[in-house]
Amino acid sequence: MAGGTRKILKERGNNGAIPVQGVLYRVAGIEIDPTNASVTHAGQPISLRHKTYRVLLFLLERPNRLVSKEELIEGVWADTAVSDDVLTHCIAELRKAFGDDAKDPRVIRTYPKAGYGLTAPVEVQEVEAAEIAPFPPPAHGRPPRKFPPWIAAVAGAILLLAAVDAARLRGMKPAPEENLREAAWWKLDEAKGLSALDSSGNGLRGQLTGGAAWVPGKRSAGVAFSGLEDAITGKAARPLPGGSAPRTITAWFKTAAAPVEDTAIFEYGSDFRGPTAERFTLTMGPDGHISFGACIQGAFSTSAGQWADNTWHMAAVTYEGPLTNRASIFVDGRLDQAGKWIAAAATNNRLSWRIGRSLLGNSPFLGAIDDVRVYSAALDASKIDALYRCSTQSHDLGGYYYLPVFYPGLAIEDRRAGDSSAPLRQAGIGLTGMQLAVPHGDCGISSLRGADAGQDLRIAADILVPIDAEGRTTEAGPYFRSRAAMAGDGIIGGESAGYWLQLQSTGIILVKRLNPQAVVAFSNPDPAFDSAVFHHLEMEARGEKLTAWLDGKPVEFLQGGAGVSIQPVWDGPPRLGQNQGAAGIGFSSDQSRGRAGGQRVKNLQVSRLKP
Repeated sequence: MAGGTRKILKERGNNGAIPVQGVLYRVAGIEIDPTNASVTHAGQPISLRHKTYRVLLFLLERPNRLVSKEELIEGVWADTAVSDDVLTHCIAELRKAFGDDAKDPRVIRTYPKAGYGLTAPVEVQEVEAAEIAPFPPPAHGRPPRKFPPWIAAVAGAILLLAAVDAARLRGMKPAPEENLREAAWWKLDEAKGLSALDSSGNGLRGQLTGGAAWVPGKRSAGVAFSGLEDAITGKAARPLPGGSAPRTITAWFKTAAAPVEDTAIFEYGSDFRGPTAERFTLTMGPDGHISFGACIQGAFSTSAGQWADNTWHMAAVTYEGPLTNRASIFVDGRLDQAGKWIAAAATNNRLSWRIGRSLLGNSPFLGAIDDVRVYSAALDASKIDALYRCSTQSHDLGGYYYLPVFYPGLAIEDRRAGDSSAPLRQAGIGLTGMQLAVPHGDCGISSLRGADAGQDLRIAADILVPIDAEGRTTEAGPYFRSRAAMAGDGIIGGESAGYWLQLQSTGIILVKRLNPQAVVAFSNPDPAFDSAVFHHLEMEARGEKLTAWLDGKPVEFLQGGAGVSIQPVWDGPPRLGQNQGAAGIGFSSDQSRGRAGGQRVKNLQVSRLKP
């Protein structure tokens, strides 16, 4: 096998469940035993430094995908500041152990300026209390179906790939439940009086001063600044992130004209007039660029785009802290600029804060500001995109907006007149997708979760699943009866439930159970299938039966014929997952080891079925 992960199971008589216990990894002739913390080749021990061994385990648990440098450093050196050079030395040590060549890698691939990926085939031998259940027997009263030998060969290949996929996805657990909340949240929706209340519960009440005035905002009300003496001022910024702690600041703004000098949208910390790392600011410059950071050289970022265009925009800026010193600027949910600072922030949060004007008394912002938030964490791209789509009440499909899951890689294109839904595109490689969500209240961070689309439902979409220039295949299709994920979560294993109907570049249609992970049914390949054009896929889930149609023709599965059993096995015992009726679209390229992309989905339709 050219790549992927192969699961080795100890056989037992008949076709009963197969118990397994323990975990061993084998890759490129080397065996890794996490239970005994040993690495051996042909029975001979290989000596690795402790952190290098940790890096190896981290990559083994995330095979066939890019693992960013930041993710590796955070996972292996948590709470310790290290340079990229330390990680580079660990990778070099692993390459030496595997006899791998960085210029022609067989085991570990380098993604320049991004990270690393374990691309060699990985065998996983499990040894913990778990069971692999066989396919359900044929329905009573139906004689066994007979297939020609070539079908049996295809079935064997599919089952092998299913084992590959199941083992590969062991490491793809949903992100842990996050207790994210706003450290400060000025909704600016009072529309009267001189107070700007803090909805976070941390008591950071602000005062409108000068000519700051209530006006219609992006969401309800907002505050206008004339460019003279206006500001919203507050004291005691202690609840805001101090020192070099990670943070995110978001704000809606609309310029009335280009500023005559740098003007602050939001700022807190020291009012020292010289360069200082103790002040942190989000500003708009005379050229329309957005900047943010500490007020010293090497700890500041400026947007690529210009945004002084008399239109409402949502700015979101993130700083990951000294571990990576990575800073990013997002505008309207999309990444505009990202990079690493060479210096760290040292924000003094014992002092004051302002909206619409610098602490130094420079000219105030010229225009309107609405809905300013601060978080004590660097929100990832998925959450920022979801916050933007929720806040704008994007009608990507009826009353739903698309909540990114399996981030990164998902591209949500603009919905044009006449489109039944916003088109989706896999802009990267590997695994990504979205979940249908409904805006709740003012779109607090904790509300950015999937919605209940119904247990019995019908989903239809036009799907493109291309083969790339190297012949690598892709898959895409709808999933349903899953848990309500938070933006950026996975929906496979962990607390998930549900099924995923995948159309492959070969014309084969798979039915995947998301928890416990397994392929429960698949159709024949279609030699005439054209992977370069869109195909219309429909599915209907009703009770414990799934039926599907491809280009208007019923899909015949090798297990179950026209109807596939979709029993809620995750309900246990023991209980494995949460079926909360969430549904969406997923993209993957499992058979291509997560190295292909380009899938598209358009004309998505989702409707509940009456009992």
